[in-house]
Amino acid sequence: MTYNWWHSFPKLGELENVPSNKKVEPVLNDESFNEYDDSSDEYFPGDNEEPEFIPFTGNPGLLSHVPDDEPYGFFNLFFDNELFDNLVVWVNLKANSIISKGLTPKSNLSTWYNIDVVELKKFLGLTILMGYLKFPTLRTYWSQNEIDNHPIFGKTMSRHRYETILRCLCFYQPNLVDHSDRLHKISNVTNHIIKNIRTKYYPNENLSLDESLLLWRGRLSFRQYIPSKAHKYGIKFYELCTKDGFILNMLIYKGKGTVEDSRGVTFGIVAKLMEPYLGKGHTVYMDNFYNSVPLAQFLFENQTMVVGTLRKNRKDNPKDTLNAKLRKGEVAHVQKGNIHVIKYNDKRDVCMISTKQKLDFVEVTDRFGRKKMKPNIIVDYNNNMSGIDRADQMISYYPTPRKCLRWYIKVFFHLMDMCLWNGNLLYNMNVKNMAHLEFRKCVASYLIGISYNQRVVNNRPSQKTHNLMKVNNRKRCRVCHQNKLRKNTAFVCDTYKDDKGNTIGLCPDPCFKIYHL
Repeated sequence: MTYNWWHSFPKLGELENVPSNKKVEPVLNDESFNEYDDSSDEYFPGDNEEPEFIPFTGNPGLLSHVPDDEPYGFFNLFFDNELFDNLVVWVNLKANSIISKGLTPKSNLSTWYNIDVVELKKFLGLTILMGYLKFPTLRTYWSQNEIDNHPIFGKTMSRHRYETILRCLCFYQPNLVDHSDRLHKISNVTNHIIKNIRTKYYPNENLSLDESLLLWRGRLSFRQYIPSKAHKYGIKFYELCTKDGFILNMLIYKGKGTVEDSRGVTFGIVAKLMEPYLGKGHTVYMDNFYNSVPLAQFLFENQTMVVGTLRKNRKDNPKDTLNAKLRKGEVAHVQKGNIHVIKYNDKRDVCMISTKQKLDFVEVTDRFGRKKMKPNIIVDYNNNMSGIDRADQMISYYPTPRKCLRWYIKVFFHLMDMCLWNGNLLYNMNVKNMAHLEFRKCVASYLIGISYNQRVVNNRPSQKTHNLMKVNNRKRCRVCHQNKLRKNTAFVCDTYKDDKGNTIGLCPDPCFKIYHL
C-alpha cells in the first residue's frame, strides 16, 4: 500500500479554534504514486516532522582589508588595479590593430596615442557621471551652450579623445581566447570580477537566486525575450545574491552550452552558482523556474537548504497533492524525509517546497493593516527572495550603459555598475550609510582626480550676526505673510535680503526668532 500524506487545514477564520497539537490523520490512497518507482513506500513518508537541522558554519563579512574608509576603496575591492592594468593593455592592442589595417583620412584614430591607467580612470569616471547626468547625445556633455554646459567633461578630457577610447574598448587578446565561446569578448572581465567577489566577501546564511535582464534590442544569437520583465528583450544574467542585494555570483546566458549537466539545465545553473557556498549551511531561495524535488535533495545532501515555489509539472513531484482541489485558506501537505511540499490556496493556488522548516501557520499583516494567517514557508520565502530585485532596482536608477552597437560594451558597463552597488553595500555595512548616488559621485570624483565634498555648506550667516533694524517705511512681515496674516512692521533684518536685494520685514517678537531658526 502506498501512502499519500496530505491534509487540509480549516479556513482562515477557523484557524484560531484548532489546537496546535492536533493530530491529522493521513489519507490512504493505493494509487497515489503509481507514476514513480517501486520504492514508493519510502517516498514522502511520515507526518509533518521537522527537517534535520543544518547549522550555518560560514564566516560572514569582509575577507580583505580596505586600505582606507573611502568609497573608492570598496569599489576597488572588485574593480581592482589588476583589472585596470589589463584594460589598458587590451585597449592599446585594439587601437594599434585598427591602425595597422589602415585608416581613412579623417579618422579619429589618426591622432591616437596609447592610454595609461590614469587616463582610463578618467574615462570611466566620466562614464559614471553620465549615469545620472542624462543628456540626449554624447556630444551634449561637451556642449558650450549655457543651458547644457557641464565644465567637468571638457576640463577632464576632450570629446574627441573620449569617443576614440570608447571606440577602442576591448576586453581580450585575440590570440589568447577561445573564439568558439560566445562570451569570449567579455569573459575575462566577468571571471575577474567574480573571483574578486569570492575572495573579498562572504555572505550571511540566506541567499536568493534568480535571473536579471539587461536591455538589448540589437541582433544577438543569445538575446532573450521575457514578457514578465520590464525591458522584455535583453541579455539574461543568472545571479546569486544576498537578502539585501549583494551580488555574489553570476552566469551570463549564451544559449546552448551555458551549462553542461545531464541532470538538466536549471539543475546545472543552480549547482554552478552555488558551488562556492555548498557545505556551509546556507539557505537558498528560488522561484519555480529552478526548483524541483531532485534539486532540493541534492542541495540538502550538500548541507544546503532550499525554500521556494514549485511548478506542478516537475518530474518526481507528488502529483496528487499538487493537483488537490482546495478551498480558500486550505493547504495540502506532503513530506519525503527532509523535503516538505505544500499547496496553499489564498487568492490562487501556490505550490511550495522547503527543506528548512515543517509546515506551520504564522500571523502576518498586509499593507492595509489587516492580519491574516499564512503558511510559514510562504512568509519565509517572501521575506528573503527580494535580493536580485533589490540589486536591479538600485542599479537601474543611475545606469552607466548607453546605446551601443557592441553588446559586450554594454555588458562591461553593467558589470561596473554591479561593482559600484556591491561596494556601496559594503561601505554601508562597515563605515556609514551613504546613498547610492553619493557613493557613485565619490567614486567618479576619485577616478577623475578631483575632490568632492559631500557636506552642503550653509552660506547663511549665523543668527548672532543678525539684528533688528528700524526703518521709516513699514514693510509686510515675511513670517505673518507665510501664515496668511496681513501685518506690517517697522523692523527688518539687517542681513537677509530677498531676490531683488530688498530687506525683509519681520515682527520683533516672535517672527524674528522664527525666521532665523
